[in-house]
Amino acid sequence: MARSPAPAAPGLINSIVKSRPWTRRTTQRMMLLRGAGVDWSVSMRARVLTLAFWVGLAGAGLAIPYIPPPQPVYEAPIDRALQNVSAMEGLDEAQRERLLGRLNLLAYARNDAAFTYIRENDQLNLAGSTPCAEAMNPTRSMPPGQPQPTFGRGERCAQHDFALGPQQELPDGIAAPETAAAAARLEAARAHYARALELDSANLRARLGYAYVLDRMGRLSAARRELRTILRLGLPQLSQPEADWETHVVLTETAEHLAHLARSSSDRRKMQRLRERLQASQPIRYVTPIVAPMRDGPFAEMINPNSPVAFDFAGTGDARAQGWLTAAAAWLVWDPEWRGAVRSGFDMIGQRTWAVFWSDGFEALRALDDNRDGELTGAELGGLSLWHDVNGDGVSNPGEVTPVQVHGIVALAVRGQATRPGLITAPEGLRFEDGRTRPLYDWTPGLADRPPVS
Repeated sequence: MARSPAPAAPGLINSIVKSRPWTRRTTQRMMLLRGAGVDWSVSMRARVLTLAFWVGLAGAGLAIPYIPPPQPVYEAPIDRALQNVSAMEGLDEAQRERLLGRLNLLAYARNDAAFTYIRENDQLNLAGSTPCAEAMNPTRSMPPGQPQPTFGRGERCAQHDFALGPQQELPDGIAAPETAAAAARLEAARAHYARALELDSANLRARLGYAYVLDRMGRLSAARRELRTILRLGLPQLSQPEADWETHVVLTETAEHLAHLARSSSDRRKMQRLRERLQASQPIRYVTPIVAPMRDGPFAEMINPNSPVAFDFAGTGDARAQGWLTAAAAWLVWDPEWRGAVRSGFDMIGQRTWAVFWSDGFEALRALDDNRDGELTGAELGGLSLWHDVNGDGVSNPGEVTPVQVHGIVALAVRGQATRPGLITAPEGLRFEDGRTRPLYDWTPGLADRPPVS
C-alpha cells in the first residue's frame, strides 16, 4: 500500500531540534546520556565566582549580557541515548517504552542521520549546528579574563536558538529518501509504542505515536483504527469547559492527523465534532515544577495558592494564575547558560523540562543522575539553579536566579513519594555543605480540588 504524505502538524522532533542549545556538560543529559566523568571541580568554582561578579553588577542596575561562546560539535548516532533509557533504573516500563518509541521516531525523522554532540565532554546537542564563525556574536560580553575563542576553518558549532513553544508528538517533516537504517528505526518505534500500549492502553499520547508510525508504514487502515480509538477514549474527557492540557494537545493533533487520513464521511464528521469540542473545552495546563525551601517550615508556608501571579507553566504561551511561591521557597530551574531568565515551565525542573514529557520533576532529575546513585552531586549539579522570586512578581529579575552551589547545596535527591494529590516529597531532598537537610517538593500548582493529571 502506498504511504501517505506526512501530516502537517507542529512536531516534537522539529521543535525540539530548534528549541535551544544546551551548553556545557548537562546538554547530553537532556537525552539521558551518561556523562563522560570529567572533573568539573575547578571549572565549576570558577563559574560560581564569575556568577557572583555578574549578579553584583546586575544588582547595580547594569545590563551586561553573557552569551556563552560557540561550542564546537561533532557527529555521532543517537544509540547512546537509547541505551541509557533502556538501562535507567526505577523507570515505569510503560514510560520507558514511550520514551524509546519517541527517540526512535526522532531518529527515523532524520533518516537515521547523525546527531551533533558538543566536543567538550561529548554533550548531545539538539539545537543543530552552524559554522563557528557565524555563531560568534560581536556584542557578546565575555567574563573578565576569558579571551574570545578561535576556530578552525569549516569548524561547526552548536546553534543558539532560544525559542520556546508547545511540543507535539508528531514530526512535521521526514528526511528523504528513506534508508534501510531509517526503516529499522521506524520498526523499532512501532514495537516500543505497541509495547507501551500493552502496558497502558489508555495512554493517548502513545496511541497517537503508534498511529503515526502505522501511517508511515503504509498501514493506513490500522492507523485510522488507532485514531478512532483515541477519539472514543478522548472525547468524553472534553465534556467540561476546561480539559486536561495533555489530553487537549493530543486530541488536537489527532484531529489534524485524522483530517489527513479521513476517507469516509463518518470520519470527517467525527473530526469536525472533535474540533468543536476542543474549541469549547480549553485546556487546564497542570505541570509539576520542583520547589526548594529557602528556610525550615511546613510546605503550606511556601506556597500561595491564591496568588494573582500568572505564569506559563506549560510552555504554551498561555500564562495563567494557578498559584505561586512565597519568599520561603524557590523554584528549581535549568539555566546552563547563566542567562538568569526563566520564561516558562520548559526552563523549570518539572514535567515539561527540556520539552520532554516526564511523569514528574523527580523523573527529570533522574535523567541527570549519571552514576545512578539516587542523588545529584558534583558535576551532576551543573546547569541547575534556584529562582528565588523574592518580590513575588513572577518575573526572573536580575540576581534572583543563582546556581544551587551558591546556596551551599551539595546534593539533590532524585526520588520522592506522593504525600497527597499534587504533591510529591523527598523528605531529605536537599543536602547542604554543613550536613543539614531540607525536603524537596514536586508541586502541581492550580490542582486544588481537581483530580491530578493522569
